[in-house]
Amino acid sequence: MTSYDPAQPLIVQADCTLLLETQHPRYAEARAAIAPFAELAKSPTYLHTYRVTPFSLWSAIAAGLDVEALLAAMHALARYPVPPEAETRLRELAGRWGRLRLIGAAGALVLTGDGALLAA
Repeated sequence: MTSYDPAQPLIVQADCTLLLETQHPRYAEARAAIAPFAELAKSPTYLHTYRVTPFSLWSAIAAGLDVEALLAAMHALARYPVPPEAETRLRELAGRWGRLRLIGAAGALVLTGDGALLAA
């Protein structure tokens, strides 16, 4: 989307905060679309605030959601264009998922991953 579309219920902010208009006819559809990857932060009567956090995003990816599918849902529901900063941030966070792992071994947890990450 490249311009304002009042038919859409979602406002995506550059900091990955999502504002969802509760009185919009597509509210339930939008809520169902963002619930797998966004945490409800505030729920006043007319405008709910959601946040996409590293934890909420990684949980969604671990459950099988692809970051491109997540971004497509945001674009499809966005009243205004999705800020490029938000897209970049979400792709960067998604790229970090799975790079470090805790593996159970002989009654202990062992941190595994890329040597450069472990040295940092």
